[in-house]
Amino acid sequence: PRRCIDRSEIESAVQVRNGWWHGWGIRKVSRGWMFNNAGRDAIELSLRSGTVFRIGTDRPAELLEAVTGQ
Repeated sequence: PRRCIDRSEIESAVQVRNGWWHGWGIRKVSRGWMFNNAGRDAIELSLRSGTVFRIGTDRPAELLEAVTGQ
């Protein structure tokens, strides 16, 4: 599965930590959707549409920098 999100659609991005109960894979979580394939660290994207995505990563600081450009 793929999901492309244009940077202009991202309202905010923050580093978060998933609970162990979130597991791995693509799943619905309390605030939106999670795509996780690595550990418990993630970046949570809040989109202008109100949709929330969590992207799991073992390098959250680098992913946050890549998404926000800061």
